[in-house]
Formats: sequence, structure tokens, C-alpha cells
Amino acid sequence: MVTLSQGGINVLSWNNPYTTGITSVTIERAPVSDSGYVTIGAIQDLKKPSQYFTDANPLPGDNYYRVKILFNSNLEWFGNEFLIHVDSSLITERKLVPSKDSVEHLVSQLGVKADVPPQPNYQISQYIYTNPYNGNINIELRSALDIAYKVVFYDDKGQEVLEIPRVNDVFLVLDKRNFQKNGLYRFVVFEGEKKYTDGYVSVY
Repeated sequence: MVTLSQGGINVLSWNNPYTTGITSVTIERAPVSDSGYVTIGAIQDLKKPSQYFTDANPLPGDNYYRVKILFNSNLEWFGNEFLIHVDSSLITERKLVPSKDSVEHLVSQLGVKADVPPQPNYQISQYIYTNPYNGNINIELRSALDIAYKVVFYDDKGQEVLEIPRVNDVFLVLDKRNFQKNGLYRFVVFEGEKKYTDGYVSVY
């Protein structure tokens, strides 16, 4: 997430790799860390990976923000907390939000580049997917005891970063610490030498 505060107005921008299979994306705010979060807004266009929100009425002092994603399966995922401190005098002196209050317009007014590099638009795989609770990667191949599956992960430049030469159970949990950095990774599942399926997972 990228944050900006100017003139008593806070702007949040982030990339959401989950553009399908979700019910809602909401923004929550609290005056203290990990406590008292309330919903202050929602994203209307869920299919757009680059998402923005403007908090035109922040609290004086500390404002903790996080994004909550609700999946179709009713699983909830919470993003990391981000803190923006707002001086109470700025709230008193702030300007009104422009009538054309799209986030892109406001961010442009504040002199910040609004573009966030888009992520590939992909559906969550039923075989390999990110656990929204802990960020680890679940691998679920029900024929793994009978069929030799291999899984290879690639970074955004197409370079191989991790290989599982043989999936030896029908359900495996791959610790996210196996990846050197957060981001979106492409995976390919091979059945023998033939590609079985592919897709993307988000590591955060």
C-alpha cells in the first residue's frame, strides 16, 4: 500500500491481485493498532487491480488503516496495517474535497503519480492458492499419490525461483518464506513432462 497525507486528507492506494472470486473490498480505520476497526468505505470496481481510497475526514492524531477482502467462500483476508498521523490543525484548515472527487484526480492534485503497475488478471486456482489467513501457499492435488506432479514457480520476469520436483501428498502447505520477496508468482504444474495446469499466487 502507498499512503499520502496532505491538507488533512489521506489517500491510500494499493494493488489487489484478487480480481475474481471476491464479494467485497472494504477499507477499515482505527485510532489504535489492532483494535477498534470500523469500515469507512468500499471499492466499487472489484475487477480493477489498482485500487484507491480517499479519507476526507480522518481522525485527529493517529489513523490506522487496513484493507479487508471477503471471498465468495466467506473467507476474510486482512491486509497489513498502515499508520498516518494527522495534525489536528490540518483538519481544521483543510480544503473541501473537489466535487469531482475520484481518487486519481485528488492524487494528481497532490502531485503524486497515481499509476500503480497492474497485476495480471487471474482467477484463483483450485489446485494452488494463497491462504488468506496466513499468506502461506496451499497445494491441493488429489491424485498426487498416484501421479507424479512437479510444481515450478516463476517471478514477474519469468525466472524460475522455486521447484517442487515431486508433490508427495494430496495436500501440502508451502511456507511463504520459501519466496525471497513478496509479490505475484506464476506457477506451472507438470504431470510428468506435460503441463497439467498453471496460474498465479500472491505472496505477502
